[in-house]
Amino acid sequence: MKNSLTGRGVLLLIGIAVSLGGCVSQGSGHDREFLSENLDASQALLTFDVAFALAPDYKPSQSQFHADDRITYSGFPHIEVPYFQKGLDVDMGLTGLPYILPIPYPVPKVDTGRSEYKVFGQRLDEQHYRFVVPSKSMWNSGHTFALLFQRRERRETITFRFNTQTSCASSLKVITPDYGYPLSVSAKFKNEVGCLTVCDGRPGYPGDCAFQPQPTSGG
Repeated sequence: MKNSLTGRGVLLLIGIAVSLGGCVSQGSGHDREFLSENLDASQALLTFDVAFALAPDYKPSQSQFHADDRITYSGFPHIEVPYFQKGLDVDMGLTGLPYILPIPYPVPKVDTGRSEYKVFGQRLDEQHYRFVVPSKSMWNSGHTFALLFQRRERRETITFRFNTQTSCASSLKVITPDYGYPLSVSAKFKNEVGCLTVCDGRPGYPGDCAFQPQPTSGG
């Protein structure tokens, strides 16, 4: 009788573990890539316009991976947008008493998943690009994104933070952290409420939203 109850208990505990597990799905290992013009801007977190004082490199190309029909792009400016999940996952532990078989039991833990979209800009002209920052179902936005581009094959990255709960001026003049390229950027939010700030993308200063041009005399 004890062995029978123990067996049913084992099955019950395993069932609980299976039902609790898998609440956080990890990224597939492949970044999802999109063209801004193929995304629905009306459903996006925001649209992001960039005016480059000096035109970035523009050598667009694409490749398709037939194994999973995934298309990747390269050769022109893009943004990288992180997303996160957080939830309950389960490890299995073992317990046992003398003369009784070890019984597996669920050990709850908080686990996180991370995913990232790459969105390539819509080229309006040589110096103007428009990007769409999409929402992602069942994932939380990190409320940051990075703009990446090349100018004469010099790679540059600058990061931005946004807030969809408060309003502030969302048109900025910024200077990239590595090569000092001047940009004019602006954001348009879905519900007309939002705030955009520029972050310092230099190594050693992640997320420090303080790298902006010094104010000139007379404003």
